[in-house]
Amino acid sequence: MAVIIIVEDNLATAHEIQEHLKNYFQAASSLSPRLRILTTSGALQKGYLPPRIVSFPLRQANNVSNPKEITLDASEIFYIEVFDHEVIAHLAREEDDMLRLRCSLQKCSELLYGMPFSRCSQSYLVNLHYIHEVHKEYALLMFQNRLRKVPLSPRRYRKDFMEALERFQSGL
Repeated sequence: MAVIIIVEDNLATAHEIQEHLKNYFQAASSLSPRLRILTTSGALQKGYLPPRIVSFPLRQANNVSNPKEITLDASEIFYIEVFDHEVIAHLAREEDDMLRLRCSLQKCSELLYGMPFSRCSQSYLVNLHYIHEVHKEYALLMFQNRLRKVPLSPRRYRKDFMEALERFQSGL
């Protein structure tokens, strides 16, 4: 028998857990499973966790030294919107960070496929982790004390959005 345990990126904690489990299994029975303790980054590299890391192309500013793309953990994305013909990613950080992306909202949706994101209107792609409330015409997103009201399309996206939210909340 093999047991794989994934812990946050703290090797000291990982080794401590491994020692406690070894002692437990040795004391409890003669069967001692092979223990494998991985940090989240190690588990991601080994394929034990679904990939959450996404790279987005960035719009170039006048300064040539700016990076052409950015790599983020998908959980850092609060929501993505199209505003004035630009795709803007709003990040879930203490400061109100925004990134101007050089791709369509459809491309963002494809890059985030399989992650807890859903279109709620033609111009918005939201991270389901941050849904606070859903109303007839809008959804409220919340990160720390920051609330954002995003429109909820009554026809085209509402049904798919509500189904995705229900699946996410039930853990499917």
